[in-house]
Amino acid sequence: MVAAFTEWFIPVRIRQSKDGQVRARTVLSVAVLAGLLMPIEAVTDLQLHHLSLAAGAASGGLALLLAPLLMRVHGSVGVIAQYVLICLAGMICWGVYVNGGILSCNSLWFAIVPLASVFIAGRRSGLVWSAISLTALLAFYLLSDIPGALPAVPVAADKNALLQGKTLLQVMVVVLALALSFARANARGFQQLESAQQASERASKAIEHMMVQASHAIRLASQESRSIAQGSAVLTRGMTAQSDRAEAMCRAVQEMALLTEQNVQQSSEANEVAKAACQVAGQGGDAMARAMHELNMAGSVVANAASQLEMLGTRERYCAADQ
Repeated sequence: MVAAFTEWFIPVRIRQSKDGQVRARTVLSVAVLAGLLMPIEAVTDLQLHHLSLAAGAASGGLALLLAPLLMRVHGSVGVIAQYVLICLAGMICWGVYVNGGILSCNSLWFAIVPLASVFIAGRRSGLVWSAISLTALLAFYLLSDIPGALPAVPVAADKNALLQGKTLLQVMVVVLALALSFARANARGFQQLESAQQASERASKAIEHMMVQASHAIRLASQESRSIAQGSAVLTRGMTAQSDRAEAMCRAVQEMALLTEQNVQQSSEANEVAKAACQVAGQGGDAMARAMHELNMAGSVVANAASQLEMLGTRERYCAADQ
């Protein structure tokens, strides 16, 4: 019930962490439980007419009940834990001081401070508060030997048994509450450990399943790799044959280029010969033209000579006829 009441005072950012939430709940549970016991202590002290002891119990209880509000405002578990321990130690020192010193029944409360410190603040804090409690006990022991160093106790001697019983009962209640809280924290820890173990087992099974799938995938990949390697070998052979054919084609093209070059050279030579033949033919044509002209001129001369011969013959016949 106390834990449910203190849950609201824990800030959201602390509740997001399991460890932080458990520590904050423990600190506030101890503070609220001790704070609720102090009013009962104060009422009992008032019945015994011990006003100083009642005032210290009431003030200490009020200070402890402020811890949840400080937790809500400040939000630091470690600071609030030390605040609760300071309130407890101050209240105990005041009770021992006003109630007879080291022989007071309130000195039993010094055993609660280191225990609560370890429980709500850790082992290092427990060692520190153990040293503080021992120092306080030593101081009260020394003050007990100094007359007048401690105030007089207004409670009658026959009421000491009642005070002793009341203090033991309160100490037992606080110790029991701390033990129950510790057992509950251990139970939560074991549950978390079991949950973590189950999660680990599930993770191991998942990893095992994943390894099986990975092994299967590796086998498939190996088979595919072999198929690819075989295909690559066939492709390599084909590429080699293709390369050989390409080289043969290159050689053929080179030979054709060489033949073409030779043909071009021969064509060039033929062209030169043709040019020369054309020149020779041109010269022969000119000679033929001159010869034809000469023949024509010779024909004209022959025709003229024939005409003159014919005229001469005609004259000779006329002459013969006249005679």
